[in-house]
Amino acid sequence: MRTWPPRRVLYFRRALWRRRRALPAAGLALALLAAGLAGCRRGAPRGNWSLTLSTVPAVPAAGQSTRFVLHVVRAGGRPLSGASAQLSLKMTSMDMGANVVQLAPQGGGNYAGSGQFTMSGDWDCQAAVEAGGVTRQRTFHYKVE
Repeated sequence: MRTWPPRRVLYFRRALWRRRRALPAAGLALALLAAGLAGCRRGAPRGNWSLTLSTVPAVPAAGQSTRFVLHVVRAGGRPLSGASAQLSLKMTSMDMGANVVQLAPQGGGNYAGSGQFTMSGDWDCQAAVEAGGVTRQRTFHYKVE
């Protein structure tokens, strides 16, 4: 006894149905891949940098000049050069106004500049580094004597 429709017709319908479901998923995957690659530029900084701040003197004193050195490295440990960097010094307990230190490139991923803490107490130093349209920020805490 023969069944209707024949098995090969049922097999063909199932295969066609699977392809119809897979085609939009493949198109979506291809579109996402193209969109991801469109924003990539070879050598462009990503933003996953490590920022380290050091001061001279190591324990800053109020009213005295302090030298700030910001060291910026990429994820692979390579120094980041060609960036612009600055520090915003803010006292945590009260508003002391704008206190911005521009950092100049020194080579080897180091950016340096001099500034001053106006009072003793707890301070936040917010470092901002911008390179290739990508900005990375990190806040460092200092106790000023």
